[in-house]
Amino acid sequence: MNNRLPDDVLKHLEETFKGKRISVEDSKGEVWIGECYFIGHNPYLPSWGLQVTLDRTPISNVKLSSIKIVEPRKPLFKNY
Repeated sequence: MNNRLPDDVLKHLEETFKGKRISVEDSKGEVWIGECYFIGHNPYLPSWGLQVTLDRTPISNVKLSSIKIVEPRKPLFKNY
């Protein structure tokens, strides 16, 4: 079973989401939110499907339709 995305789609995903605050849903239905550092296929575990790394946390088997850009976090304190 080949569930890998084409290279042009992966490049588009990387240009769109890398470095931005996003939310994703994994195969269990859990929603993760954080800054995207990596989006693509894991070369060491190719059967894990699409992987997204949010704030040093790798999330595998991400549903492509669930990836969304979210608003950045607001600071807790004002800068004086």
